[in-house]
Amino acid sequence: MKNAHRAQEGKAGAPGTGAAIVTRPGNSASDLVTVEHGQPVTTTERVAAAAGLQHASVIKMVRDHLADFQEFGRVRFQIAPFATAGGVQSREIAELNEQQAALLFLYQRNTAKVRAFKLRMVKDFARVTAELQRLKAMQSAPSWQAARVETKRDFCNVADMLQEVRADAGRDTAPHVFINEARLIRFAMTGNESAKWDRDTLSREDLKLLGKVERLDMRLIARGVPFHDRKASCRALVLEARGLLLQGAA
Repeated sequence: MKNAHRAQEGKAGAPGTGAAIVTRPGNSASDLVTVEHGQPVTTTERVAAAAGLQHASVIKMVRDHLADFQEFGRVRFQIAPFATAGGVQSREIAELNEQQAALLFLYQRNTAKVRAFKLRMVKDFARVTAELQRLKAMQSAPSWQAARVETKRDFCNVADMLQEVRADAGRDTAPHVFINEARLIRFAMTGNESAKWDRDTLSREDLKLLGKVERLDMRLIARGVPFHDRKASCRALVLEARGLLLQGAA
C-alpha cells in the first residue's frame, strides 16, 4: 500500500545527480506535435487530419519507404482507435520525429494546403523543442532538483499521515483515497482538480508553494479536518500566496 501513494505523486530525479526527468510540456489530444519518450513527435494520424490527407495513404507511404524513415531513427508503430459512422474501429499509426515528418512531405504533392501545413508543422516542432530545452535547463539546477525532491517527500508524508489517521479510526486506505488526495492538491494549486498538471514542469517558486500546500494538508489531516474543508483551506493558501506575489511585483 505504501507504494500506491508514492505512485500518485510521480517520479523525480535525485538532487545533485543531474538525472534526466521526463517532461511533457502542454500535451493534448489536439496538438500536432507532442512530447513522447523525451522528444518532440507527431503521428501519421495527426498529419493526415491536419493536412487533409487520407490516413491510409500516409501510413502506406511510411511503410513503403520505411528504410528511408529509419535513417532518422526508429519508427514506432501502434494500434489506435478511431471513430467511424459504424462505431469505433482500430488502425495502425506511426509516430514520427521532426526529421521523419519532414521526409514524409518530400513524398507528398506540394499543394497550397500541404505547404500551409508544413509551415505549421515547422513552427510547432520549433515551439515544442524550445519548451523542452527550457524545462531541461530549469530541471538541471540543483536548487530546482532539491525543491522537487522535497515536494515528493512532502506528499509521501501527507499520504502516510492519511493512512495513519484512517488506521486509528479502523478504516482501510484504498488506492482511490490517495488519488483523491492528489486531486485535492492539484485543485489547490490550479483551481481545477481535473486540470492537466505536471509537477516536473513547475518552477522552483511553484514547487516551494506546493510544499507549503502539502505540509498544510498533512497538519489538517492530523487534526481530523474533513476533506472538503482541507480542500478549501489549501486553495486559500495558494490564492493568498499568489496575491502577495502579485502585490510584490506591482
